[in-house]
Amino acid sequence: MKLFLMDFFLFAILIVGLTAFLAVIPQKIGESVFGRKQKHQYPDYTKKFQKNWPKQIREK
Repeated sequence: MKLFLMDFFLFAILIVGLTAFLAVIPQKIGESVFGRKQKHQYPDYTKKFQKNWPKQIREK
């Protein structure tokens, strides 16, 4: 019975782990293959947006 429970828990951990990482692994592969042009789109936009913040804070 101990061996059955040990196998059951190992199998459960394997299934949960695979389920968690099956979404992450293809996403990273897809980003590296198809998302090269837009790799830095959001950080660049954020930096551009935050560039004028010190000026606006001093004006108030």
